[in-house]
Amino acid sequence: MNQERKTVSSLRLPDLPASLTQKSPLQDITESALDGQEDVIGVRFADETLQNVEGTGLEFSGCVFERCRFQGNQWKRLCFVDCVLDHCDLSNEFLMQTSFQRVRLDCCRLTGVTLEGATLMNMDIYNCQMDFSAFTETKLNHVMFHDCRLRDSMWDHVTFLHTRLENCDLGQAQWTFTPLAGMDLRGTITSGWMIDPLDLRGAKVSPLQALEFCRLLKLEIMDEEH
Repeated sequence: MNQERKTVSSLRLPDLPASLTQKSPLQDITESALDGQEDVIGVRFADETLQNVEGTGLEFSGCVFERCRFQGNQWKRLCFVDCVLDHCDLSNEFLMQTSFQRVRLDCCRLTGVTLEGATLMNMDIYNCQMDFSAFTETKLNHVMFHDCRLRDSMWDHVTFLHTRLENCDLGQAQWTFTPLAGMDLRGTITSGWMIDPLDLRGAKVSPLQALEFCRLLKLEIMDEEH
């Protein structure tokens, strides 16, 4: 991880244990924790696959996931606390009422992931592929997106607080009932957005972006008459 890249002010990064236990397989450990209503604490998982699990109320705390694949799982009230996910694949996962607290995502694939009723707090998201992702009734507080691709993403009833986008591609994104007041969009690709102009009030944009957003108001920009 590049420690020199910009972060949100006062963003709290994962507080990992001094030593992690190496355990496997992830599938068995997760299913056992769900059956026993226990948390998974201080474990490093590498090159593992977790698939076709339906669960409620599981917490991973102080864990590291390296090159792990999550496939076909149905989660509700899943919690990641003080965790790192590095080069993991969560494509098309459905995460309902999931909580991320002090979590770092590095170079992960989340194409088509759905976050519904989720909470993202103190989260550092770097170089992740998140095209066609969907955020519904989700709250983001102290979240940093760096160098992420979120083309054709959908944002519905999302709340942003101390959230920053740095060199991200959100082309063709769709926004509904998601105010962007205070958001700095100048380092973000915003072409082809579908958004209510009222939700853009108070956002910081570049001159070129301002021209692009004029189409939402159906304004016709013309040269001055002489």
